[in-house]
Amino acid sequence: MSGFDDDELFSDAFTWMTFKFKTIRIVDNIITSHVNKLKAEVMINEDADEQSLNVALEKIHFWFDTIVSNAIMFCRDNEFAIDLMFDDEGKQRTGNFPMVFPDDPTDDHLAMVFQSKMNALGDDSMMFGLIELSSDSRENLTCAFAGHGEMYLPEMQEWIGVRSYHDRPWWSRNDGTTLDMIPTANADITNPPHIGYDMSFIEKQFLKEGTEAAIIIRPEFKPRVISGGLDDNNDNNPKD
Repeated sequence: MSGFDDDELFSDAFTWMTFKFKTIRIVDNIITSHVNKLKAEVMINEDADEQSLNVALEKIHFWFDTIVSNAIMFCRDNEFAIDLMFDDEGKQRTGNFPMVFPDDPTDDHLAMVFQSKMNALGDDSMMFGLIELSSDSRENLTCAFAGHGEMYLPEMQEWIGVRSYHDRPWWSRNDGTTLDMIPTANADITNPPHIGYDMSFIEKQFLKEGTEAAIIIRPEFKPRVISGGLDDNNDNNPKD
């Protein structure tokens, strides 16, 4: 018998999503490969229809299984990683997609970014609360994050500058991108470049418009190093 009265016991039930995926991370000039386990608390919107829920779930699974597991993660200030990933003409040296973060891709930072991206992909059909992330690099240790990851990450102006192609960073957008480009001075910011994975095929499948494969558009540019926030030589910087 429990020592608690009935009215002292919690009656809430919790739903969790779990993922197991690979990551390749670069911190300073060190490249490491990890096997990661992620557990996320799921809160379903009771007003969401079944199709919207299925589309959101498929996008999230695709994002981890296909995009995250085939990306190389590094901080936007990491010159070693940028030179490793791109040649002088801005073309990729590898077939992996760059996943660019505001900070080094440690477990605690990834937990915040992953939660933010999962909430964006959830598209109001579902939200994610507590995140638990562990990797084989930290045996017997699990990083837990509770809160709103987006609130602890830079907004678009801090991340890119006054001029940008999007109003939100990639971790807050419902798409397959894993980085943001800094527009040049004469770039048309109303016409963002198409990079990353086009996941519209997932919605089309549920709309019974036929089965399509994911379209992959690889970037051909060399990201600028943004030391300490924004590049002082970038015309996109805010003016005093």
